[in-house]
Amino acid sequence: MTSPLNEVQLGVELELFKSSSVGQYLHKCAYDDIVNATEALTTVDPDDTKQIIKLQNQVYRANSFMGWVEKGIEAGNFAADEIRENL
Repeated sequence: MTSPLNEVQLGVELELFKSSSVGQYLHKCAYDDIVNATEALTTVDPDDTKQIIKLQNQVYRANSFMGWVEKGIEAGNFAADEIRENL
Protein backbone atom coordinates (compact mmCIF):
# COMPACT_ATOMS: atom_id res chain seq x y z
CA MET A 1 0.00 0.00 0.00
CA THR A 2 1.35 3.41 -0.90
CA SER A 3 1.18 6.40 1.36
CA PRO A 4 -1.03 9.38 0.51
CA LEU A 5 2.08 11.51 -0.03
CA ASN A 6 3.42 8.97 -2.53
CA GLU A 7 0.07 9.01 -4.35
CA VAL A 8 0.14 12.80 -4.47
CA GLN A 9 3.70 12.74 -5.83
CA LEU A 10 2.77 10.16 -8.47
CA GLY A 11 -0.27 12.22 -9.47
CA VAL A 12 1.89 15.32 -9.86
CA GLU A 13 4.47 13.43 -11.91
CA LEU A 14 1.75 11.97 -14.14
CA GLU A 15 0.23 15.41 -14.63
CA LEU A 16 3.64 16.75 -15.65
CA PHE A 17 4.15 13.75 -17.94
CA LYS A 18 0.73 14.25 -19.52
CA SER A 19 1.50 17.88 -20.33
CA SER A 20 5.06 17.16 -21.54
CA SER A 21 5.89 16.79 -25.22
CA VAL A 22 6.50 13.06 -24.70
CA GLY A 23 3.19 12.62 -22.88
CA GLN A 24 1.31 14.56 -25.54
CA TYR A 25 3.00 12.53 -28.27
CA LEU A 26 2.09 9.21 -26.63
CA HIS A 27 -1.47 10.39 -25.97
CA LYS A 28 -1.81 11.34 -29.65
CA CYS A 29 -0.42 7.95 -30.70
CA ALA A 30 -2.93 6.16 -28.45
CA TYR A 31 -5.79 8.34 -29.71
CA ASP A 32 -4.78 7.74 -33.34
CA ASP A 33 -4.65 3.99 -32.69
CA ILE A 34 -8.19 4.11 -31.30
CA VAL A 35 -9.49 6.09 -34.27
CA ASN A 36 -7.72 3.94 -36.86
CA ALA A 37 -8.77 0.64 -35.29
CA THR A 38 -12.35 1.83 -34.86
CA GLU A 39 -12.52 2.89 -38.50
CA ALA A 40 -11.04 -0.45 -39.58
CA LEU A 41 -13.61 -2.31 -37.50
CA THR A 42 -16.38 -0.76 -39.58
CA THR A 43 -15.09 -2.37 -42.77
CA VAL A 44 -13.41 -5.57 -41.61
CA ASP A 45 -14.85 -8.85 -42.86
CA PRO A 46 -17.20 -10.01 -40.07
CA ASP A 47 -15.88 -13.55 -40.49
CA ASP A 48 -12.24 -12.45 -39.98
CA THR A 49 -12.17 -13.04 -36.24
CA LYS A 50 -8.38 -12.76 -36.01
CA GLN A 51 -8.44 -9.26 -37.51
CA ILE A 52 -11.40 -8.23 -35.35
CA ILE A 53 -9.61 -9.41 -32.21
CA LYS A 54 -6.42 -7.61 -33.30
CA LEU A 55 -8.31 -4.34 -33.80
CA GLN A 56 -10.22 -4.71 -30.54
CA ASN A 57 -6.94 -5.30 -28.70
CA GLN A 58 -5.47 -2.21 -30.33
CA VAL A 59 -8.33 -0.10 -28.99
CA TYR A 60 -8.16 -1.78 -25.58
CA ARG A 61 -4.39 -1.21 -25.24
CA ALA A 62 -4.63 2.47 -26.19
CA ASN A 63 -7.59 3.04 -23.88
CA SER A 64 -5.74 1.29 -21.07
CA PHE A 65 -2.70 3.54 -21.45
CA MET A 66 -4.76 6.71 -21.33
CA GLY A 67 -6.83 5.33 -18.46
CA TRP A 68 -3.78 4.47 -16.36
CA VAL A 69 -2.48 8.01 -16.63
CA GLU A 70 -5.86 9.51 -15.72
CA LYS A 71 -6.39 7.04 -12.88
CA GLY A 72 -3.02 7.96 -11.36
CA ILE A 73 -3.78 11.68 -11.61
CA GLU A 74 -7.21 11.20 -10.02
CA ALA A 75 -5.74 9.10 -7.20
CA GLY A 76 -3.16 11.81 -6.55
CA ASN A 77 -5.83 14.51 -6.46
CA PHE A 78 -7.98 12.40 -4.12
CA ALA A 79 -4.99 11.79 -1.80
CA ALA A 80 -4.20 15.53 -1.78
CA ASP A 81 -7.82 16.29 -0.85
CA GLU A 82 -7.68 13.72 1.95
CA ILE A 83 -4.49 15.25 3.33
CA ARG A 84 -6.01 18.75 3.23
CA GLU A 85 -9.12 17.56 5.07
CA ASN A 86 -7.02 16.02 7.84
CA LEU A 87 -4.90 19.12 8.50
